[in-house]
Amino acid sequence: MARKKSIDEIHYGPEPDHESVMDIHGCFNWYSYMSDRSKSAGWIADWMEQKEYKSDWVDKVRKFQDYLPNSTAALARMDLRGVPCITDPNYDPPPKLGGMTIAEKIEPLVDSIIRKIETKKEKRKYNPKKPLVSIQERMDNKANELSSEIDYYLDSYVDGVKSDFNVFGYLGDQQVSAPVALRIADIFRPTHAELVEAVEGKDPQLKEGYSFFTKSKLRQYEQFVATIITSIEKYAEGKSKRKKRRKKIFSAEQQIKNLKYKWSDPDYELTSIDPAQIVGCLELWTFNAKTKEVTRYLASDRGGIGVKGTTLQNYNGSSQSKKIGNKTEYYLDRIQKGGKIVLSRILDEIKTKSVNPTGRINKHTILLKAI
Repeated sequence: MARKKSIDEIHYGPEPDHESVMDIHGCFNWYSYMSDRSKSAGWIADWMEQKEYKSDWVDKVRKFQDYLPNSTAALARMDLRGVPCITDPNYDPPPKLGGMTIAEKIEPLVDSIIRKIETKKEKRKYNPKKPLVSIQERMDNKANELSSEIDYYLDSYVDGVKSDFNVFGYLGDQQVSAPVALRIADIFRPTHAELVEAVEGKDPQLKEGYSFFTKSKLRQYEQFVATIITSIEKYAEGKSKRKKRRKKIFSAEQQIKNLKYKWSDPDYELTSIDPAQIVGCLELWTFNAKTKEVTRYLASDRGGIGVKGTTLQNYNGSSQSKKIGNKTEYYLDRIQKGGKIVLSRILDEIKTKSVNPTGRINKHTILLKAI
């Protein structure tokens, strides 16, 4: 019994070959939607083999695992399969590759791959006793594994499928370390750089590769990828802050052992500071993610603020709380980044009623900043 075709196969048809009647835009669209990007290196290697490159280099390129432009790999694949819209000069409309031949389009990428392989080979010569799997490699492997979920999210966006996927929350759920998070961001930087270049519209190849997007949609997609990278960087920055502890004046570990607070909030992309920083601090800022209430606690004396159970101790009557109406993210960002002068003015800028805080810290409370 014949295999039932998927909806995508019915819509886009089979992979282009020597009998294909699609124009060049249709062919690139097919590979953009339907191709498996993990096969890109294999397609380049097959093309090299046909062009009689050295077999040693063909084998090395076939094993190449770094990022490769999908449009160039698709061009090599179509050349091998004799797709008329790029190989037949009499095809109507004739092939348009920015005034270049297929080989002139692909050979620079092949040269780049070979240089990278040579560079890695040279590095290995100077590090013959490296561990079988180094810590750096483990982090790279972990980053590649976690990035696949974000890749799926990006593909869904391209397909027009709405999703409530939250990158910041996803990294928090997976307890991703800051170094691994930054590696994940690095994985998507080449994609963003390619999109920026595609938006500029100066590269004919990229223009053809992304022709399934309108100009405005392509710009929106570029901004969307940029937002994902920014969210990952925010998570990494917050994760790094948690490791910084101020000098303890009292036995901080004993004071905070029963403290219940909110570790992170994906909606506002916030991460609490280490609660040990509260003990002995002269000023503490908190944010209740449920009630949208921001609180400034000021220590009563130079001994600083303390903690007993789930309640703050030794703060004075000048401490106050206010609910943030509009511009929540704006005020939270100012609190986290502002110095003493900025912090002294923020509550005055918020035009809601001020109340005296109770000192209670609960499961909805984000610990924003301690000074």
